[in-house]
Amino acid sequence: MRSQRPALSEQEQRALSLYASGLKLQSVARIMDVKPSTVKEYIERIRAKYEALGRHAPTKVHLARNAQEDGYL
Repeated sequence: MRSQRPALSEQEQRALSLYASGLKLQSVARIMDVKPSTVKEYIERIRAKYEALGRHAPTKVHLARNAQEDGYL
């Protein structure tokens, strides 16, 4: 695990886990019982939190790698 790990809410962690597993936003939204726009917002916030730590995550692959390194997956 890296020393600088973003603080994610429970909902952000759940969205990240589902999204990084390969699901599309619509599928994640259905599972979480929220709108796809809400999931998109969670993912955008997660990307911003990684960006603030200097850890770019522009793609799903980058997000999955960072999440795995940080113990979120």
